[in-house]
Amino acid sequence: MPSGTLRAPWSRVSKRHASWLSAIVLMSACGGSSNSGVGDVVGTGGGAGTDAGPDAPAFTGVDGSDAAGGDDASGPASDAGREDAPYDARTDAHHGGGGDASALGPVQMGVDANGEAQFDAATGLATQVVRQYLQGGDSIPGSIAAANLDTFYAAGKSVVYSIKADQSPDSQAVNSANLTALAKDIVAKGYASKTWIALHHEPYPELTGPAFQTMYATYAPAIRSAGVRCGVIYQSYPLYHGEPNYASDYTSGILAQVDFIGIDVYPGSTPGGYGTDILSVISPFTKYAEQNGKRYQIDEVAVDSTLTGTAQQQAAWLGGLAKLDGNVEVVMYYEGAAGSYANLKIENDPDAVTAWKQVYQTLTTR
Repeated sequence: MPSGTLRAPWSRVSKRHASWLSAIVLMSACGGSSNSGVGDVVGTGGGAGTDAGPDAPAFTGVDGSDAAGGDDASGPASDAGREDAPYDARTDAHHGGGGDASALGPVQMGVDANGEAQFDAATGLATQVVRQYLQGGDSIPGSIAAANLDTFYAAGKSVVYSIKADQSPDSQAVNSANLTALAKDIVAKGYASKTWIALHHEPYPELTGPAFQTMYATYAPAIRSAGVRCGVIYQSYPLYHGEPNYASDYTSGILAQVDFIGIDVYPGSTPGGYGTDILSVISPFTKYAEQNGKRYQIDEVAVDSTLTGTAQQQAAWLGGLAKLDGNVEVVMYYEGAAGSYANLKIENDPDAVTAWKQVYQTLTTR
């Protein structure tokens, strides 16, 4: 595809990306610098653009102190003694303690909530986990019902909930209070073991590393202290277009408060496209997770019909997920809502459907 053309998944550009894309263009026009690599940037579903950037206002800690860094190393209060008892916050591998990468265990497989129905129909598989997004610019819900998560839990599904808390129209105090209320409701209803909350997914280039870590340290304690896992989700594109140290630049100062590292990966992340092994593409994140005792997730992945590659090459690239190590806990396809992102639909490629079924069978039963 011609240089400078937005291609998937950055072709999934909507109103939510408009603000930072405009900012990048303006920076370039004014002589500023940008490492965004807009020509093939990877975007995600479900969050509005943000006005935050290098000059984003500083956050204060939930206790009124400087939020940068944080020291909530002990993790959420343990649920020991509760009927739900999802984990011991200080020792369980699913809560900040990295698992043994060589010890294979079953992985939860799923899809984004918007694309669940059509994806399930295309694959014939049962979704075990969904990714739900809070629309950027919306207030943070204070309960499971307000967050529209109750139907997923009722169906026995787990949820990865992406929240851009810093884009809420409410004050920091209100945001923290709502996050606390939501997390407490999740725990009270027995769904802590089925929930992961991610703060400001794909922060680059909307936020600098320091700004992101300050934001995260501001809001993560409200979630974790209530007993719910909180983590980060990074897209793979910047690794190969301007931010090779993405993981450390955005996580090193908040490691004690990060319970998982999520990854959004697409074939357009690297110049090699389908010719680059998917495990190699994500290795900077997976290695960083293992080195720092964190579990990781694949929270978005999809084949892309607009990229050069045969159906067999697409399927082989996707099928590489079957070789994920024992440190992975969740893998989700990004299907998107009906009528959107037609280039990412798995049903475009029957070979990719077959490959996904094989990955599902391998990872859920190992």
